[in-house]
Amino acid sequence: MARTTSSPRTPLFLPVLLVVTGGVLLAGSFLFVDEFNPINLAFLLLAVMGMVILLRGDLTPSNEARTFGITRGSVEAGDLTINAGDIDVYLDRLPSNERLIAGRYAYNARPSLEVQEVEAVLVMDRAKTSLLTFADWEVALAPDMPWVVRCSASLGQIDADLSGLVINTASFSSGFGSVRVVAPAELLGEPISARSLLGNLHLLTPIGYNTRVIVRAGHFAKVHAASSRYAHMEDGSYQALDAHPEAPPVTVLLKTTFGDVYLS
Repeated sequence: MARTTSSPRTPLFLPVLLVVTGGVLLAGSFLFVDEFNPINLAFLLLAVMGMVILLRGDLTPSNEARTFGITRGSVEAGDLTINAGDIDVYLDRLPSNERLIAGRYAYNARPSLEVQEVEAVLVMDRAKTSLLTFADWEVALAPDMPWVVRCSASLGQIDADLSGLVINTASFSSGFGSVRVVAPAELLGEPISARSLLGNLHLLTPIGYNTRVIVRAGHFAKVHAASSRYAHMEDGSYQALDAHPEAPPVTVLLKTTFGDVYLS
């Protein structure tokens, strides 16, 4: 895969939470706190989660993963569903067409596969992996066949480079983590959607791609669009500049409530 694997990140959320919780309990034992209510720690938990997200982009530490690969065979189309939960996901293209999918996944786990005629249906599910495994999921797909991609996470962040893939349609969503998407050169079906409740949304359009962006942001969100790459249209959408005259149109819908939107 094109992405270079980084060294594991140091777990931060749990140690900080334990330190703070221990401090509160210690203060209560010495009567520095008149009345201790464990429910009040819920507000402290949200504060710590927000701090970690600001510092690291998500809440999840990394760990060791195991490589996997599935031969393509006679498959001519793919349908991939990723339910990542608290795991970070990186999506890219394979350098050749020999395999259907390959990458790094949870220890002793691999995507489930069901072939329906010439279509492969794959599922990567956090619920089917060990709760003690926090390795990032790195997935690369065959580049010369149409794909339907659905990727969701609760705490994890999503980084999807679709520029080298044939996309039928794709959707990405995260609760706390950020979502980064590189637009594809061509879109065969419904518009691509990316959304996040608290995380930021990043969309990158390569030079020459004919990308139209529709942004639906909450009152607390801001849109940061590079003026050298996008024109703000009268209908409120953003149109990528320097598109090739024969480039097919690609529509991307971005939704966020509290996060910011970055177009570059």
